[in-house]
This record gives sequence, structure tokens and C-alpha cells, in this order.
Amino acid sequence: MEFALDYMDGLRVERVGDGRLFLGDAIDNADGPPLVLLVHGAFHGAWCYGLWMRELDRRGWPAAALDIRGHGGLAQDDAFVAAGVRDMAADIVAAGRELGRPPILCGHSLGALLVGVAAEDMDLAGLVLMAPSPPGQLPGAKALPTVPETDVIAPPELATAASKFFPRLGAAKAAPLVERLTSESPVLLNDRMALRVPVDREKISARALSISAGLDDQDLHPPGQDAAVGAFYGGPNQHLPNASHCFMCDPDWDAGLEAILNWWQAGY
Repeated sequence: MEFALDYMDGLRVERVGDGRLFLGDAIDNADGPPLVLLVHGAFHGAWCYGLWMRELDRRGWPAAALDIRGHGGLAQDDAFVAAGVRDMAADIVAAGRELGRPPILCGHSLGALLVGVAAEDMDLAGLVLMAPSPPGQLPGAKALPTVPETDVIAPPELATAASKFFPRLGAAKAAPLVERLTSESPVLLNDRMALRVPVDREKISARALSISAGLDDQDLHPPGQDAAVGAFYGGPNQHLPNASHCFMCDPDWDAGLEAILNWWQAGY
């Protein structure tokens, strides 16, 4: 299986704030559907959306994927170790300004918390929370053990990462993806683990969708928590029973993308 990594590497790139935007070939199609802006989660980068970006280009649907500061091969400066959710959400807000029109803002995993915070300061066409980390004030949300905040946290090794992120691929097939994982800010991780960052729902008017993955780690995503995230934002939950945590890289990678586009086109 291939993951369109070369496709991502060939896209036009622009620096925005401390992040980096990968622009789809249809990005200038202002007369079509709303632009889709894709945001990755912890340890990952925009590269994880290669298959989705290629498909959106094939359909002529304007799209962009963002590398948040210090991710996807961007340098991690001395301040990265102390960068938390609100710091990195600022990169999403900067990307929205650069793109110049209200996007369907999609965040995966910890990126779902980032887009919720960014959405407080953005005009959006829609908001999509995929295998989402919860807002800090979500009733019943599960807090998790924190990590020391003295240095960056290395990504999981191959066997652990394949099991956690890409369980349908196995270690050998997941290896090209795991090689692209990057170290992570401990403050960012602890913002999620300790539920330190609430989201001001009253500042967000866009309609929302959450997507839950059936093969997700239930310690991180207890039954019902992902659906509760959708309800917090006033939207439905689409459950993908056979989906890995990183379902954009699954053998049926298109299932999550179709859920988003069908939700948008149906006007839910």
C-alpha cells in the first residue's frame, strides 16, 4: 500500500506564522465548495493527509494541509518544548488568514483540540473533529498520566506506533509513516492529558461533525467520549467501526473523507 507521500512532497508550500501550508492543486477554485483545511495530531505532520489531498485534487475540491510548528520536518527551536495548545492553535489561525476564506476546518486527534481552540478566532464553513481529544471542560472526559515537561517527547517506536496509530497496516507497511513521526512538545501533550485547555463554545458558530474510530485505544477514547465531543460542538458523530486511529492512512482511507464530504453536502 502507498500513502501518497510523494504527492504531498510535490505540492506547493507556503510558510504561515510558525507553520507550513501544503496547497492542493484546486486551492484557487474559489467558485466551488468550501476549502478543506486539514490539521494533524501529535507527533504527525501534514504528510498523513497525502491520500486525502490527492483525492480532493482529483475532484477539484480546494484543500490545504498544515504542518504545525515543529512538525512534519520543521525545526524545533528552544521554545518548542514549552509550546502548548494555544501556541499551536495560533498557527491554524494564521493559516486561515492566509487562505482568505472560511474553511471546513478538520482536526485529527490532538489536532481536534487545536482546531476547537483556533475556531474561537476564525470564521468557518464547518468544523470536523476526528478521533478527537476532548475540550478540557467536557463532562466525563478522561484525564491521563502526564509527562515531564523538561524536554521533547520522542515518538513511539515502530511496533508501538504501528499498533497505536496504524493497527490495520502492521509494522512493515506502517514503517514509511512511522519514519516521519517527530518528537512532541510535552506541554502540548499535558494540555490534553490533564484536560488543561477548555474551548469557548459560544465563540464558535460553525456546524460540526465528530468522527470516531472503532479500533481506537479505549484508554484514550473511552466509549461515548468522541460522540460527546461532537455533542459539545452541537453536531452528530459518525462512527467508523473498522477504522484505525489514523484512518486517513487505512486501506479504506476514503471512508473518513467520504463521511466529511457527505456530511457537508447533506447540509447537516
